[in-house]
Amino acid sequence: MSVVNGVINVRTAEYLPLFYVPLPQKHNPVVVLPVRNNEIGVSVELTRERGLELVEVDSMLEKYVLDFYQFICDELGVNYGFRVSVEGEAIHRGFTYVVITNTLTKALAGRLDENVYDFFKLIDGRLGINQCITALRYYEKVREAYIWRYGDEVVRVGRAKCCVRQSLGVDNPTLRNSVLNDSRVNNILTHLIGLTIIGVYEAISEGSIGKLYDYVNLLNGLWEGTNVFSDYIKCRRLNSGGNYIYVQDIGRVLLLEVELYL
Repeated sequence: MSVVNGVINVRTAEYLPLFYVPLPQKHNPVVVLPVRNNEIGVSVELTRERGLELVEVDSMLEKYVLDFYQFICDELGVNYGFRVSVEGEAIHRGFTYVVITNTLTKALAGRLDENVYDFFKLIDGRLGINQCITALRYYEKVREAYIWRYGDEVVRVGRAKCCVRQSLGVDNPTLRNSVLNDSRVNNILTHLIGLTIIGVYEAISEGSIGKLYDYVNLLNGLWEGTNVFSDYIKCRRLNSGGNYIYVQDIGRVLLLEVELYL
């Protein structure tokens, strides 16, 4: 039940949609891992007057949070306002969006049940939010590494974690539509990505870190084969000297140097 001037404080380790490759019009699985070396805090206060006050929120993220708020006002008739503050800096813009909007919803609904998670799928789809961001919404429910795919049950994958050594850069790549517009190729790539995620699950279950990094390299190859990246990112990748991985974010793709733990 909503309580005016009630405050919800959340502090959590960050989670990343680490193993994932998006393709147009496809529901590809996402493997979500907690980050060992980063956490954020979010405070949400429910206010009587409509409106959204955002404190220490990334300016690029504000639009998405405002869109979410406007949607619940228009579609659900919400007449409350919120005061939101963020402590700490997440690596992944999408995860901050998830923590904020999950907490806004909890302030209204009291808890997050399956009906609410279905609502999140609807609203994220309406707002053009990538499905890997929707996958992150289950972090609080699962609280460990997991696999999510649209329409399927969440699969827990144990205690796997990652440590982000550094952000190598950000990009907004363009899709290789000359390849992806071929439905035969697109279907084959979808199948290959699915098999790769199965391989990731098996490597984590077996505790095989070497095998897991091999699948990271394969996923990177799929990213580079289906997207055109800037010369800057190509240079950063070649000179990273470590294990890198592409990670989809809201409105951008991150190139991160990571260390994996099983």
